[in-house]
Amino acid sequence: MTQRTTLAAFRRSIPVLALSLALFACSDDKNNGNNDDSPSPSVTLNPSTIKASGDTLLVTLQRLENWAATKPGLLVRIKASTKTVIDTIQLNFYNPSSSVLSNGKLYVSLQGAYNEDYSIDVAKSGIAVVDLATGTSKVLVKGTELGGGAGDIALDEANQILYASVSVSFGNSPVKPIDLAAKTVGDALPNISNASGGLVFDKEGKKLFVGDRSSGLIVYDVLANTTTIVDNQDPLLLPYSLSATNSLLLNFTSDYTTGELRWMDLNSTTLSGALTFNQDSKVYATGENIFFFERNPGTLACISSQNGDVKVITQKRLEADNPYEVAVIGTKGYITLNDANYVQILDVGTCTLSEKIDL
Repeated sequence: MTQRTTLAAFRRSIPVLALSLALFACSDDKNNGNNDDSPSPSVTLNPSTIKASGDTLLVTLQRLENWAATKPGLLVRIKASTKTVIDTIQLNFYNPSSSVLSNGKLYVSLQGAYNEDYSIDVAKSGIAVVDLATGTSKVLVKGTELGGGAGDIALDEANQILYASVSVSFGNSPVKPIDLAAKTVGDALPNISNASGGLVFDKEGKKLFVGDRSSGLIVYDVLANTTTIVDNQDPLLLPYSLSATNSLLLNFTSDYTTGELRWMDLNSTTLSGALTFNQDSKVYATGENIFFFERNPGTLACISSQNGDVKVITQKRLEADNPYEVAVIGTKGYITLNDANYVQILDVGTCTLSEKIDL
């Protein structure tokens, strides 16, 4: 757990700029691993999101070149038990940044590109939906409909509403609801201006937690259409990454110089605790498992939460510098690293790194 300023932190100070500099829109057609856009060992694949569906790992690839997305994003399906690639599906846009799995479909936000003047080309981004039964990727909504690049997404399954943070310009990232049945984009949620700090939906409480980099952690009440700012926030350490266990909301905050992990019960509106980490970090939880990734150099911290108390069990160095996300199947965790062409396997119980799966 360190405090240091890094080049990566500077890059991330412009929302997702480090991960999205050029892209082109694609057709709705399915593409598999037999085309020219299949992964190649000679290029950096930039794995980003990872989700688990049964024994299948769903890994998205950004394929950046000097931080520019020059090829369509890919979804690679891997059979976890045999560590073998099943197939590769070409996505509809470039630079996948967030994904949500629901009822046999994977929703993927693809950030979009920045032009040379750092404006966003909204025609080159959007949200795709992959039908895992048929292996097809289709457009849910385009960046032109969103009005910006698609960033973090969170799903209200009961009402079939997908919430997306939309990167319009630096410091301007509203949250917009997307009706999955109608494939339409609604008006921006009230009192949220810069949702680049993460989104988490609590299906039990029917609340959307929003990491607003301008005003702090915000709770949006779906039924009342109102927002509340969470208490006990440090005004200098604004939300940088959000995640949730079955009972806790985890809020990593940063001022690009240092960072703190804080938390609260999902039914509360007051944060507590603080663990100091690198300013360029990400918290990620699946079930009751909590993982914390530091970047440059890359570290993994396995964290426990008992009776609302969060503490680090162990922290270790990774071989790559940019861990992105983790999925869990049984006792195994699977970590994507944005600067490596493999998935790192982790024993969740002992927080021990083991084998790798080449992409």
